Amino acid sequence: MTRKPRIALFFQTELGYWLEVLQGITQFSSLYGPWEFLLANFGDVSIDRLGPDMAIDGICFHEAVGQNLSEPIIASGIPAVNLDGEPRGTMPSVGPDDAAIGRAAAVHLLERRFHHFAFCGFDHRTFSERRRAGFTAALRENGRSCHVFHGDSSANTWGAFGNNPAQKQIGAWIQSLPKPVGIMACTDLRARHVVLSCAACSIHVPEDVAIVGVDNVSSICESTSPPISSIPLDGRRTGFEAASMLTKLMSAQALPTHLLHVPPASVAVRRSTDIFAIEDREVAAAARFVADHAHEPISVDTICEAVVISRRALEQRFRRIFNRGLYEEILRVRLARAKRLLAETDLSMSEVAQAIGLPSGQALSEFFRRMADATPSAYRKSTRPKAQP
Repeated sequence: MTRKPRIALFFQTELGYWLEVLQGITQFSSLYGPWEFLLANFGDVSIDRLGPDMAIDGICFHEAVGQNLSEPIIASGIPAVNLDGEPRGTMPSVGPDDAAIGRAAAVHLLERRFHHFAFCGFDHRTFSERRRAGFTAALRENGRSCHVFHGDSSANTWGAFGNNPAQKQIGAWIQSLPKPVGIMACTDLRARHVVLSCAACSIHVPEDVAIVGVDNVSSICESTSPPISSIPLDGRRTGFEAASMLTKLMSAQALPTHLLHVPPASVAVRRSTDIFAIEDREVAAAARFVADHAHEPISVDTICEAVVISRRALEQRFRRIFNRGLYEEILRVRLARAKRLLAETDLSMSEVAQAIGLPSGQALSEFFRRMADATPSAYRKSTRPKAQP
């Protein structure tokens, strides 16, 4: 009987995003394997035990700070895929699209009508720098600038952070920023640092400072007060694509690309950015009403009745600030919600339709064709892993 390929995994398979990566790899294995897995964090394999006696056929790995995995893996000659999205010579790599993550954060805060922006990252961390670059590039394209803070990532724990100088440094930086300000943090943990610093300085979130993180780790985002908005990473797709690359390497097939960046999912909006930085209170109320009620069969008249203002006046003031009308805003919010549900859930078309205030799957199809020039099913398919062995 043919032996199952033995795949060594060098990353923390039980943690948040990395658990999703593992699920993507095992999904590929169940479809095109099966594979046998050796997990380094469970002691099944170690970096100094890659010799022939282990009979390892392939490796997926992530090199954490202070680790040196690349050199011994390359020296072993075993087919391997790096999971951090950074090029390492000719070794294939797949990972999050950090530039797209930064852009997504910028778009989210720009949609909240902020005029001042800042980025809080970690020193000497490539992913943080790439996210900052994407964030600031998107802001520049919209005529905005960005304040930047980089701090020591060694304070990357909740307990240590509250008792070290980092909190005071971040607090002083936040106090120096013009308000209201929208801040992107390079990770959810960094976003938590910002929230804690705001609390220590009596700065209100999100009224004075709105904060969006990255990773969408519920244990961090939901346990922080207020809860943190975050950009989810598509770990399942990363794992699936990495496994697809690895199976080609193991069978000596040519790869279509040696570097693949996986785009993020839609922003998971929580209280930390649940605000519109607009001085016109009626326009802010209208924007909030659409965001809260777009899943209902609302109309422009419904919005005007809720805000208690004439349609003509509200339309004029809303268009002056957002450069689009109220009906266009309803459509925009519905389309964004439909895209998120199609990409991130397995809801039926009729369920997606109901979730955005439309009566049927047919109505969703017509709406999506008109707004996105595609069918809902085609869009959903485009967001799912396409890899095959």
